[in-house]
Amino acid sequence: MPRPQRKRTIYQIPECRTFTADHARGTVDVTLDEWEAIRLMDQEGLDQSECARRLNVARTTAQNIIRSAHAKIADALVNGRTIQIGGGNVDYSDDREFGCCRWDMESVQRIGGLTDQMEAKQMRIAVTYENETGEIFQHFGRTEYFKVYDVEDHAVKSSQVVSTNGQGHGALAGVLNGLNADVLICGGIGGGAQMAFA
Repeated sequence: MPRPQRKRTIYQIPECRTFTADHARGTVDVTLDEWEAIRLMDQEGLDQSECARRLNVARTTAQNIIRSAHAKIADALVNGRTIQIGGGNVDYSDDREFGCCRWDMESVQRIGGLTDQMEAKQMRIAVTYENETGEIFQHFGRTEYFKVYDVEDHAVKSSQVVSTNGQGHGALAGVLNGLNADVLICGGIGGGAQMAFA
């Protein structure tokens, strides 16, 4: 029986989850740990050993992750496929030494803009939530739950799981409004929901 796969640690959440080719011929799925390996090695220029340390995996595993990511991106570029980023067996880290953007104010401002409440360093963050796995649900319009975090002075003070009561897509904007959410973190989000938020 194979060993269970160890969770890979990631320090940032991609702001862009989909890259579409003109006249795309299919989709390539890049996992969050593959995205993180690309970020660490190709953007930050870290060596394989340091990349493995940050991902919390063995060097050979890091090598396999980066090789898989490169192959997928090459396939998308050569064959005109859409790249979709999401999923994977990952844990999010809040270690600021490595540039975590999970809860810091600068990233929240980039993702969702500033409100008076955020300037006071208090905010409510809603995350699309997969109740069975405890991970971020990847399709905003079909999420059945939000996990709502109350954050003050860059620390989570409380959290709760809230049902969407079967509402979907654009109607979820009203659910989030009712929750007084300042920021949304999700996987993919469609045009209808974006219009509802606007």
